[in-house]
Amino acid sequence: MPYPKYKKQLHIAFNPEDWEIILKKSEKAEMKPSAYITKIALNGMIKHYDTMPFNKLMIAINRYGNNLSQIAKVANTYGSIFENDIKDIQSDMQHIKELAYDCFSEMQFINADD
Repeated sequence: MPYPKYKKQLHIAFNPEDWEIILKKSEKAEMKPSAYITKIALNGMIKHYDTMPFNKLMIAINRYGNNLSQIAKVANTYGSIFENDIKDIQSDMQHIKELAYDCFSEMQFINADD
């Protein structure tokens, strides 16, 4: 079956042990085996990073956005906002900055070749 976006095809065979290694490495890199093999052949290394620490950051950013929306609604309804609301926004932003710093310091390179 021809593949229109590719001009050359190569059919290769692996022994079962090698294929298992390739499957494990491609899974660890979160790639299909064919994409993994192509990337390794062209670039020699695939870097994959653990992005789990960013989940906390995204949750905090969503909360911040929700709080900001609620405060904007109050400001539009009543023409002003309370000092506590401003302090809450500042506190939330400080929390987000700390989480962002933690996320980048916790981010780890996952070597798919191990």
